[in-house]
Amino acid sequence: MANDIIRQPTIGILGGTSHVITSAYYQGLNAAMRQRLGGTHVAETLVRGMDFGRIGKLVLAEDWDALKSYVGSAVDDLERGGADLVIGSSNTVHEIMGEVMEGRDVAFLPISTPLIDAVKASGLKRVAMFGTRSTMNNGLVMREVEAATGATLLSPREDEREEINRVIFEELCEEQFLPRSRDRYVEIARRLARDEGAEGVILGCTEIMLLIDQDNIPEMKVFPTGRLHIEAAANWAAQHAERED
Repeated sequence: MANDIIRQPTIGILGGTSHVITSAYYQGLNAAMRQRLGGTHVAETLVRGMDFGRIGKLVLAEDWDALKSYVGSAVDDLERGGADLVIGSSNTVHEIMGEVMEGRDVAFLPISTPLIDAVKASGLKRVAMFGTRSTMNNGLVMREVEAATGATLLSPREDEREEINRVIFEELCEEQFLPRSRDRYVEIARRLARDEGAEGVILGCTEIMLLIDQDNIPEMKVFPTGRLHIEAAANWAAQHAERED
């Protein structure tokens, strides 16, 4: 297919949650589609950026209705722009995505779907969850994974959750990837393995995959939700691509 003319579906990316991971999704999708289609092919995408400052305030206030309205208007724009598939690049915003996407004609790939598949395939029964405060406090992704896989998801201690959350908002979302924060995340993961029997760790905020990966914790299975989501979206797009005669 490398030299063919290929008609691809358009992937609509809900961006701005944060701008850092939006860029990573865009670049990741292009690399993944080139891998699948060969040649100089890249992904057909639409990116609808949102204001991270506004989203952060709504999440902090737990104003889910206002968040649904804001995100819903962004999805409207993607639909009008011709998106065939919508993906949201945030585990935190996933909390309201089901309601936002209900009744729409455009296809939707929840961020939890490829994660559930990966946890099931691993066979692990005790898995740590890293993410924003709301995600680690029995957020929707945690509940969906536990219900679908039977695995027990382990939240860090309160002081550890605060530090994980702080690093996400003060550093990762500002494109700061500090060795001391990487070391602290690894230390927390290893404590959960030692004290609570965690066999793996879910990077349940997509920005975390830009700080740590499997190489940093080789003794535990690492589940990077963002990377899993990108690969699953690319698989969907490749399956729906058509060669033109």
